[in-house]
Amino acid sequence: MRKSKFASANLRGLLASVYLIGLSLIASPVTAFSDSGPLANLPSEVYDFGRVIQGQKVIHEFEVRNAGNADLVLQRIAPSCGCTAAAVTSPTIKPGTTEKVRVTFDTSGMYGDKTKTVSILTNARENSELTLKLKGTVTRGLAVAPERVVFGELSRGSSPAARTQEIALKVNEDVSWEIAKVSASSPYLKVAALSSQGAEQRYSVTVQPDAPKGELRERLLVEFKDTSVAPINVPVTATVLGDLNLTPSIVSFGIVSGSQPIERRIKYECNATAPVSITSITSSDPAVTAAMIEMKGGNHGVLAIKLDPTKVSGDLRATIQLKTTHPEQDTLTLSVYGVQPPK
Repeated sequence: MRKSKFASANLRGLLASVYLIGLSLIASPVTAFSDSGPLANLPSEVYDFGRVIQGQKVIHEFEVRNAGNADLVLQRIAPSCGCTAAAVTSPTIKPGTTEKVRVTFDTSGMYGDKTKTVSILTNARENSELTLKLKGTVTRGLAVAPERVVFGELSRGSSPAARTQEIALKVNEDVSWEIAKVSASSPYLKVAALSSQGAEQRYSVTVQPDAPKGELRERLLVEFKDTSVAPINVPVTATVLGDLNLTPSIVSFGIVSGSQPIERRIKYECNATAPVSITSITSSDPAVTAAMIEMKGGNHGVLAIKLDPTKVSGDLRATIQLKTTHPEQDTLTLSVYGVQPPK
């Protein structure tokens, strides 16, 4: 009996020793790891460049210090956009030394408050991803009013006044720029100088009558006598309608229910110089029919779209096509939609 108690005591002591040794084996590597390896340190993460003139390049060198006891490697440097670039002389930073990351921000085409970042992925044991930040305000050396020339919808029958807008260009006092010329990027835009008073110059912008049907997205180019100053773009947009137009070009019957026919009316306009006839009107869905119910001189009319709810078997997606004798717009298309009530 005494032998058994003695053996149990020895066994308990042995187990306790094994437990303590196991703890030391687990803890020792963690302690050693936490005190070794590279450690990245940024004395300054943000550079405020204040106010700069559009077109200038902002350049700043950020310091990255290795506060660890092993080589710090800058594994990947990724600017937030194409207007920002970053470069480093050596991606490996020895313990206790510093490397500089040169960041360049090209402000061409920029305007207003801007923030640009550069992400750096490292092999640091803590906080392995660093973020460098440039922030400030980009001002224009040239004030443009309006900043965008928007014409909206234009047809070939639009008056010259509807096709023309004015812009004012004024060089700011803090630059010595002189405007050399203002030109258009498209042959369908015409630019003409109107007046000049001090630092302000006024120009007219006209969409030409032969502009093609569709979305017109062009720009004016303002160039300066000092060729080191980047040209400034002024966006110009317009929606050029054809000779033949349906307004609106989309018809919605909303929720389709009941058995009574539903009607919608569409405005038809023809601004062609030569006579145009509508040769046929067809529908892609038997539930929808269309007919011209009123026509004035062949140039303006009212198109009636009728829907028979009893023939609708599901959500409605139909098209109405008008065939014409116009050489460029031989087909006009009208989209028709409707939704059945939930069951």
